[in-house]
Amino acid sequence: MNQLPRASKFREAQADDEDLARRIVEDKPKAPPRAAVPLSAFTPEYELLTAAVELLQVLNANVIKLASGKPPQPRPLPRPVTAVDRLREAKRAQRIDALIAEVQQAQERWAQARETREENASG
Repeated sequence: MNQLPRASKFREAQADDEDLARRIVEDKPKAPPRAAVPLSAFTPEYELLTAAVELLQVLNANVIKLASGKPPQPRPLPRPVTAVDRLREAKRAQRIDALIAEVQQAQERWAQARETREENASG
């Protein structure tokens, strides 16, 4: 049923079902994270509308910044996520983890060298 188009009578009836809404709110009080748009639904028109909405968010943020100071942060809209995207993200996370480990090792070496210098200076 999740593969039915959003603009279907079933989805409309589901969205207007108060019992279902009550169960969803009781079971999941927090808002779910933004889900990626399925690649099959990401048509050229959808892509252009997404770009237009994001540009309007930036324009709105700039107008607010000029008028009052602190603008809202524009948030990118969800886009399809492919296997290539997931692999790239996994590699990026691995590189970040490796960098963090390298920095921690360097900090430990620095702390040991500092202790050695202090011991030599005092003894």
